[in-house]
Amino acid sequence: MHYWLATSDHEKIGPLTLEQLCASPHFNPDALVWRAGLTSWVAASQLPEVACSLGIAAPVTAVPVTASVEQYDTMPERPRTYLGWAIAAVVLCCMIPAIVSVVYATLVSSRYVEGDYEGARHASAMAEMWLIVSIVFGIVELPFYIVLNLFS
Repeated sequence: MHYWLATSDHEKIGPLTLEQLCASPHFNPDALVWRAGLTSWVAASQLPEVACSLGIAAPVTAVPVTASVEQYDTMPERPRTYLGWAIAAVVLCCMIPAIVSVVYATLVSSRYVEGDYEGARHASAMAEMWLIVSIVFGIVELPFYIVLNLFS
């Protein structure tokens, strides 16, 4: 029997034998796997033959955890979250716009996982916009802070 393995980058690797599947660097109990006879991708630990090779108890039934093969092929790339930059802006720049950027940045991944690709794209664009606003405010207010600290 041949298996297909989905990586975290939405690439499909396969066809693989059971031994090749278990030896793959992308393989873990939560990795998404598909084989003939399944209508959807399932976690590797949900397939009895794979669960046995992992040394865990085989599940009673295989439960689909994500989209079907056709839906998985049509998933667009996840937009950038800008979360790291937004957190840095909170620490270094203007706090209020940076906090708004952090809020939008955290929405990107959750909306993408829910299948709201347009919502994820919009949240990414808003996170980027508020990040830019935060950086611009930080640059504009820097001379005022310097002058106030020199004369106080």
